[in-house]
Amino acid sequence: SKAEGLPVDMNNREVGDDHQIYSLLRYIIETQSTSFRVLDRIPNCILNHISGSQVHKQTLEQYEIYQVQSEQEKEIYFQQAKAEHGSYYAWHGSSPCNWHNILRTGLQVMSGSKYQRNGAAYGEGIYVSPDFGLAMSYSRHYNGTLQTQTPELKTGVAFVEVVNSPTILIKGTIHVVPADYLVQIRYVFLMT
Repeated sequence: SKAEGLPVDMNNREVGDDHQIYSLLRYIIETQSTSFRVLDRIPNCILNHISGSQVHKQTLEQYEIYQVQSEQEKEIYFQQAKAEHGSYYAWHGSSPCNWHNILRTGLQVMSGSKYQRNGAAYGEGIYVSPDFGLAMSYSRHYNGTLQTQTPELKTGVAFVEVVNSPTILIKGTIHVVPADYLVQIRYVFLMT
């Protein structure tokens, strides 16, 4: 089953007390090829990444945590590029209205399209950062007129693995990844 670790019915929920996250993830799992696994604690690789920041750890402990496995074809392209260039970890924050599509299709370059939600100050690409706080600033609750498919979702942030490609533009703590296959979501943190 693609829903490894997720409950199969409402009477046997392991997703925590939040029915809205459960409903969103169940719909996503039933309609696409990415798989999710519910975690009951923050993985060590993330704790090591945020070591020294008790504030970030306490913030993340408030979220539902899911391990993400992308569809096989995307992962193969990513692993080929990683074998050539290596990789590093970063964060991606996005408005709640974007998480439905991000969880269904993975991170995609939306610069210049009608789906672009933020500016592209450093050019087209997927914006990630090793700075958790910066990524969280993009995860704010949208207060405009845009209708979200997940109105109950307050915020979300992804822990991503990025191929250390020379094509990535780095401006301080902002990293612009120019191609979808160079970044994979490894964990997602969602809060309602």
